[in-house]
Amino acid sequence: MKLFKTFKLYYLPRIVAVWFLSACILVYILALRNNRVRPFLPFISECGMTPPESCIFAQFFNLGAVLMAIIGYIRYQQVNIAIKSKTIHLPIIWNELSFWTGAIICIGVTIAANFQARFALLIHLIGANMIFGTGAVYIIIQTRITAAFVRINYNEAKSAISNSTLYYLRIFISFSYCIASLSTVVLFEKAVGKYDFEANNIFWNEEDTDMKIRTLAAIAEWLTVFIFLIYTLTMSEDLKHIEFEEVRFKTQYAAFTNNIKKKKVK
Repeated sequence: MKLFKTFKLYYLPRIVAVWFLSACILVYILALRNNRVRPFLPFISECGMTPPESCIFAQFFNLGAVLMAIIGYIRYQQVNIAIKSKTIHLPIIWNELSFWTGAIICIGVTIAANFQARFALLIHLIGANMIFGTGAVYIIIQTRITAAFVRINYNEAKSAISNSTLYYLRIFISFSYCIASLSTVVLFEKAVGKYDFEANNIFWNEEDTDMKIRTLAAIAEWLTVFIFLIYTLTMSEDLKHIEFEEVRFKTQYAAFTNNIKKKKVK
């Protein structure tokens, strides 16, 4: 198909970043319109707890998780080829860890999206920790892998920035992400001092917690997601140097029919 032959792989990180950001903004607008959340920056989970917001939230995040898994696999194969061809000097364990941490993030995305906080808060928080916690590990590993490519000179026409610039940019983004994600966890724990988790109700009230800390925790969460999506955008630079041609299939049936034809010719 012409679509697959002309599709550029570096579009994928851009699509994923726009996809997740659009999902968060859309469910926020719908939840705000239906008077389900407070106007100023609720938690993202609060926006997608009840239908129809929860349905849209789950659908967007499920498909986004699939796209993330595809990017992770392509990046894994790209680095794997570079290691085996000795283009870069990097212990293969870094690439293996990158693949599996990326897979954990994708699973966490689906868990957080499909187990809404209002009905399965503990499972939802497990999924959220798989995203944010493992996300920190993933971007640190990817930054380490980027360091191995610093000396590689790609075609400047394809690259918007050099590998060394990309490396230092990712160090800054990784540092920012770790601070934001850690702030989210710390502030969230402080905010739930009086919160009754057994009630399975996340419609926070003034008597439930310190609303200032809760608001700061929500801001930190949105900032964490935004920083992670920025890091995802930088992966467009990596995928500019790998091309997709087509998917090929080889079946035993096809080989069998070919053999029959050969026998008839004889």
